[in-house]
Amino acid sequence: MEEDWHLQQVRKEKQYEWQKQKEKEDRDAKEKEKKEKEEQEKKRIENEANEKIRLMKEQLQAQREREEKERKEKDEQHRKEMEEQLWVQQEAFRKEREDEEKMRSEVEKRNLDFIKETHDREMENLRRKTELEAREQAEKEFCGKLDEKVKEAKQKGFREGCAKVESERTKPGRDVDRFVNWICGSKQHEAKKDE
Repeated sequence: MEEDWHLQQVRKEKQYEWQKQKEKEDRDAKEKEKKEKEEQEKKRIENEANEKIRLMKEQLQAQREREEKERKEKDEQHRKEMEEQLWVQQEAFRKEREDEEKMRSEVEKRNLDFIKETHDREMENLRRKTELEAREQAEKEFCGKLDEKVKEAKQKGFREGCAKVESERTKPGRDVDRFVNWICGSKQHEAKKDE
């Protein structure tokens, strides 16, 4: 009996040891499984984080590209607006210069026209004055000659002298004589009034 008890004790001890070993192995397996799960979870979290980072980088890159594109479009629009504004200013400046040139040309033309008109008027006045002076001189000379002939006619006899004078004169000459006599008569009449 003692031997059976001893064998039974040995079996129990072995059973205990086996049970203990099995529990240890189960614990180790569970620990390993837990570590594997944790490792997998860690990898999953890292993968998710990496994916999120990748997506964020892609989104950030896309946003940067969009912003760069918008900036370039704005710069291009601004450049076009500046070019258009410059063109408008140049056109306005060109038109202003053309208007000024046109106005200056018109002023010069008006001045030249005025100078020409003044010159023509002065030339006409000079021509008239010259003609009048020449006519007055001719009239003086004619009156002087006529007076000499009248004096000569008075000396020879008034009638004979008048006939001679009349015979020497043509019809236009006689008309001029009458005109001159009329002027001389008017002048003599005025001279008498002055006296």
